[in-house]
Amino acid sequence: MPDGTLMVPIANEETLDRQMETAIDLANDHGYRLLILHVVSVPPQIPISEGERLITDEQEALLNLAKEKGDEHDIPTETLTQIARDIGKGILAASDDHDVDMILLGWRGRPPRREVILGSYIDRVLRNTERDTVIKRIRTPTESISTILVPIASGPHNQLATRTAGALARENDASVTLLHVTPRDPSSSDQEKAQRVLEAARRDLGDVPKVEDQIVPNDDTASEVIKWTKRHDVTLVGATTKSMIQSKILGTVSNKVGRHGEGTVMIAQHAP
Repeated sequence: MPDGTLMVPIANEETLDRQMETAIDLANDHGYRLLILHVVSVPPQIPISEGERLITDEQEALLNLAKEKGDEHDIPTETLTQIARDIGKGILAASDDHDVDMILLGWRGRPPRREVILGSYIDRVLRNTERDTVIKRIRTPTESISTILVPIASGPHNQLATRTAGALARENDASVTLLHVTPRDPSSSDQEKAQRVLEAARRDLGDVPKVEDQIVPNDDTASEVIKWTKRHDVTLVGATTKSMIQSKILGTVSNKVGRHGEGTVMIAQHAP
């Protein structure tokens, strides 16, 4: 029997493959079943009760394609069409109704707009969800995963990022670099903290054979991490604040790395 549920909201075939690659890795490692979700957004002028007539053959085909991918890997996979006034509300309602353990969102990494940090529906989900959430930036394709970078600090978001990196490493036989950035002139307490957070990260990572620690001094953490992303296929970064959306701060490390890092970047936000 599955140990939990990973919900994957999908929107189009263009991003489906890349979301499902990660979903399958996480489901295999964690023992999750997959719940593939498509939200049909009903405009205000149409009664919500008539939302089902907006479901198209293309949307149903998209869900079936995602289910086929899960079935190919012998992962219990179900599909769900959610009718809602907007996509964010639909994702939140489905996650509560089905008591999911984790949500995997796709993000195109578009520039922020006024009052919108990652995207209107992603912002809503991150602000209100009570589930672990991983956001995968859908930009450049990843042929394979052999190297994973995890910028390490303290806190539950970093724990989730590290555990997710461990799952991907085990499923892809990849190496993991745990990177901790200290001030340019680190004090003895800075050095002690670096050792503590790296030791904790190794425990959170789990059974991954190929792991290396890196402690690098730089007063600009984000720029240092972005440089290191160029050497790795995937970067897993924890949300920098209690909620990167609630803070409305565009300059957080996670946001900068998410927008400007090379390769595949994922941001992890632990459930409150």
